[in-house]
Amino acid sequence: IEEGVAWPGTKGRLAQVNGKLFQLSGQLRGALQSAKGTVDLSTVLDPLIKKYKDRIRLSAESDEVKAQAYKDLDVLRQTAAEHAPSGQATAAQANALKQAVGDAVNWEKRQTPMHDAVADAYREAYGQLKDGVNGMIGKDGAELNCRVSNLMAAKNSLKELTTQQKAGRAPSIDFTQPTASVKSAAGHVAPAVITGAQKAATTAKSAAGTAAPVGTMAEGDASRPWRKIQTSDKKQHLIHPEDLEEAKRRDPGLKILDQQ
Repeated sequence: IEEGVAWPGTKGRLAQVNGKLFQLSGQLRGALQSAKGTVDLSTVLDPLIKKYKDRIRLSAESDEVKAQAYKDLDVLRQTAAEHAPSGQATAAQANALKQAVGDAVNWEKRQTPMHDAVADAYREAYGQLKDGVNGMIGKDGAELNCRVSNLMAAKNSLKELTTQQKAGRAPSIDFTQPTASVKSAAGHVAPAVITGAQKAATTAKSAAGTAAPVGTMAEGDASRPWRKIQTSDKKQHLIHPEDLEEAKRRDPGLKILDQQ
């Protein structure tokens, strides 16, 4: 699943991701609310947790590491109870749980890494919950669900990259090729889309000649004072003001077409 994100600079990409999320999340809510049936969380989680606890118990890890791994597996069950106290999750509840499980494996935000076996358990739970939800909302709903999940991952990663750039810990994305497609692989748990300069170059892929056309504004962000520019290749773009100085530094031939 790919979402075209064609704004130069991290701020612009984040704004467009937010706009797409606003649009698609409402559609997904409708599909989830109209779905019939429930997901039995005990059927999904009990055998899975037992399997991975046995794997950890038989491993050569220290008692301390094993204890923490058991605790993290128990958190998986507790999280399920918080989202669906009855144990029977509606499509909306199961999908929210799926997202929470994915977020929990986001090691970029964890103080200590999750044990590999625990991460595998969470990934498996994520996949089973995703399959259960998608089976309830049909093919179109499943595709929509995947797009929303990928966009949420992109949003989180772009926000993190913005924070790193402000702190001087990560360079800005290359503006000499100011277009991108946010892409993440379906089936991964909340895959990080853009977490630094190297990953940005890999997963926010440049596509020369397909930049955001002038005259279109990022959805949900029309009130922002975007600037109209022309890069040295004679192509015109809209750019977020906070990205302008970096764009000028990277492309000395850049021209501002709407001098304020």
